[in-house]
Amino acid sequence: MKLLKRADLSTEQSNAVEALTRMRRGNLWAKPGSGKTVVAATAVTDMFEGPTLVVATKRIAELVWRQELALWEHLQHLEAALLFGTPKQRDKILASSADFYLINYELLPWLADELHGEPWPYRSILFDEISKLKWAGTRRFKKLRRPVLDIPVRIGMTGTPRGNAVMGVWGQTYMAAATHEHVPLAPSMGHFKAKWFHPVDKERRIWRPNTGGEAEVRAAAAKYAHSMPRSSAAPEAKVVPVSVSVPTSVRRQYAALEADLCLTVDGYEILAPEAGTVRGKLLQLCSGAIYTNPDRSHYANVHDAKAEALGDIIDDMQGEPLLVFYRFRHELERMQARYPDIMTINDTDSWLKHGGILMVHPESAAHGLNLHVGGCSTSVWFTLPDSQELWEQGNRRLARKGQREEVVAMVLAIQNTIEDTIARNLASHGKLQDELIDAATED
Repeated sequence: MKLLKRADLSTEQSNAVEALTRMRRGNLWAKPGSGKTVVAATAVTDMFEGPTLVVATKRIAELVWRQELALWEHLQHLEAALLFGTPKQRDKILASSADFYLINYELLPWLADELHGEPWPYRSILFDEISKLKWAGTRRFKKLRRPVLDIPVRIGMTGTPRGNAVMGVWGQTYMAAATHEHVPLAPSMGHFKAKWFHPVDKERRIWRPNTGGEAEVRAAAAKYAHSMPRSSAAPEAKVVPVSVSVPTSVRRQYAALEADLCLTVDGYEILAPEAGTVRGKLLQLCSGAIYTNPDRSHYANVHDAKAEALGDIIDDMQGEPLLVFYRFRHELERMQARYPDIMTINDTDSWLKHGGILMVHPESAAHGLNLHVGGCSTSVWFTLPDSQELWEQGNRRLARKGQREEVVAMVLAIQNTIEDTIARNLASHGKLQDELIDAATED
């Protein structure tokens, strides 16, 4: 594999590295697909003062960080250790020598307890998707509130806050930029809410920004952040693969279905007597659920790996509009159950005006819809289509004249499955239906 060189960083990425090294403490606002992982890693390496703690979701920590470090010539020498496993295993990793220590947000209270009463050994902290620390009342926030102030270099990574997401700005800015002498924006979350928000219910549980409050909060928080734009708008969408990991049990189910053309899930016998049928069932299994009857009126859940990956992207968007393409109807139904605010094709006008998450089948949005006019430049393919036309037309809903930003199409895919074959065929502009069917029946 050919390593990328530092010179391969885009102008926007290089500018962001310089800005972060000047700031030393603050947030990096960037949309998914902007390459902020390599930016943050490069910045802390340039400022190197000692070991770096990287806090991310478990999926991102396991799949993205070590993979990204290995891609770049100036970062490949860095040793990254995963702070996962049993308490005994984590203690062993804590005592080991590494440049980057990767931990998920759920384990932050454990780490704080382990290091209680002694200086933290990390001189830098990278919060990948710092919106996970937006609420000051959570246990993880309280455990980190004091020790984080002693870390000289802190970078939070997330999207530009928008809409209701601005409520979480105080917590994110505190974690990234607060010092013993100064707390940004307001002395506390309570003061922050009282200054820019108002309750809309008697119980004072739901708060909304005051008139002009959203813009004021964003402007105030921007003093402690660098906003990294994507590259200038291009005529084609930039495809960003998102590797999704599934449990070993799901891998076994996939192998059994591929080899035996049948599988039992939740007591239902799934039969796939023909190559074309097993191919569809394999794709459903990759998606996370599999239809149990011919009329597709019922499905059995298999895993939530793609749903969790989509959740990470939604968090990263920070309220920015997002377009999601689905292939199977159960994908839409499952995601609406998990994320109730998801809109469908019938809500397009509202989505264009107010933003949010729009989930559509590429056939219903393939031609004529100008979905970019609402400010959206990011799409996610939950499961890829076979059709080259649907793939290209779907991407062109955002990558079209009038688009002001680079368009990013993120593809959720499980490696070493039929999804790899479909991705290769679409990338090579081939309509190779026979090859796709053969791929599902290979040993």
